Amino acid sequence: MRGTPLAPRLVWPKNPMQTALTSSDRSYVIRREQRPARSAVVVESSNESASAHHHYYYVDIDTGQVTELKPPSPELVVARLDQALKTVYWVDKTALDFPGTASSLWLADTSPAQHGDSRQPVVALNRWHENIQTSAGLEIDYTSLDGQAARGWIQLPVGYQPGRRYPLIVYVYPGQQGVGGRSGFHYDELAPTAGFAVLRPQMGFISGRIYAMTTRDVYFEVSNGVLPAVERAVALGIADPDRLLVEGHSMGGFATIALLQQSTRFKAGLANAGEYDWSSSWGTFAATGRYGDDIASLNIGFAGENIQQRPATQTPWSDSSLYQRNSPITYVERVRAPVLLVHGDQDANVSMTQTEELFSALLRLGKKVSFVRYWGEKHVLESPANIRDLWQRRLSWFDEFADIARDSAGHMLFEGDRVRSRGGAAVLRPADYEHFEFFQPGGAKADADREQGDTSSRPRRNFVRIPTDSLPLLRRKNHERHRAPGT
Repeated sequence: MRGTPLAPRLVWPKNPMQTALTSSDRSYVIRREQRPARSAVVVESSNESASAHHHYYYVDIDTGQVTELKPPSPELVVARLDQALKTVYWVDKTALDFPGTASSLWLADTSPAQHGDSRQPVVALNRWHENIQTSAGLEIDYTSLDGQAARGWIQLPVGYQPGRRYPLIVYVYPGQQGVGGRSGFHYDELAPTAGFAVLRPQMGFISGRIYAMTTRDVYFEVSNGVLPAVERAVALGIADPDRLLVEGHSMGGFATIALLQQSTRFKAGLANAGEYDWSSSWGTFAATGRYGDDIASLNIGFAGENIQQRPATQTPWSDSSLYQRNSPITYVERVRAPVLLVHGDQDANVSMTQTEELFSALLRLGKKVSFVRYWGEKHVLESPANIRDLWQRRLSWFDEFADIARDSAGHMLFEGDRVRSRGGAAVLRPADYEHFEFFQPGGAKADADREQGDTSSRPRRNFVRIPTDSLPLLRRKNHERHRAPGT
């Protein structure tokens, strides 16, 4: 390429989604949606030693001219290149990673002479997030079970007071580094406002796309970086050792169930969209593609990986023991803590049948389990009503089994340095949390709408409802019919 030292050569991707450009100190990525034609392209670069710093360049392939694109603010990233209009669009990175967060859209001219002065905002969304009260965070150092140095992150509750011990939610996801930044699904914002401390421990990368290409027993590695981090949070005087909770989404759901099977430290867990039976997941069609005729659209395979690309030596019939050893369903009898299971029926990453299998097994064993299904939702909840609904159910579940007492405004009540026990008082229902101040703004309007008969804000959800004629033990109040006997 003439006139630029950016990279020795420009490589168009074999993978249509992205590729890397070779360079000694930086990696460069080309995104498909940023190159509608090959006369121009936006190149994204990041320094390997400081991956948080990204740079963007507009490359005119016909002339070789390179223009560095300056973001209007550091948190913005290039979302799209409109070559016909010579315009680049910037959006908040967090909005791409976590839909529903505060975000803004900017546009700018790609010409060198006008780019800097042409940047202008188009729209700002979800600005109410900026009014959410935030809390301080704490980085912790500890040693993992295999003797390696590790780091974790504790987000302290809003209004944290030194000397008090708080209920701790351990948010797990294999591969997370556990230091700084934002955790998934607004945990760093919402859980602390409800009085919880949140721990994100460092965990090894064992995502589903690695499982079928390894001979390691990754199931047994889950607790490696987690349990020592929990003990560190307790030793620091932050976490209440009698009120430890665990939650994870996707492969974090897998890790949550594994932790509940490998440890008795947790009072309750929440597993969302997890994969629990390797063998049955291996050949499952994607929910959104199973009615098509094209093989690729079926998304057959393990954790969304193309089944035709997997080596034949790592199949359930060639190494059934590997699949069995690493499936939480194999150890289902070891789950002792109550667990809330969540899944969307249109999940194309992990089939909802995975959670159905786990729920059925836990139900058969008489474990304390609840299963909430969200119709029309995919791998990550997108409906604001459903997100709100899940938060209310999450808090109700954790409050119940961690024995947490709250006042009329929703604040945790303390007795000495610990949260006060409910003392046998009735458990708050999920709907009760709607009126607490950490669910404002929005809650009051939703209540008013329902009083006027407007039900548009109600979430799309469904609970497992087993006929009471066949299982008399399930004769519960309507909102509890999705629970297993004995809960």
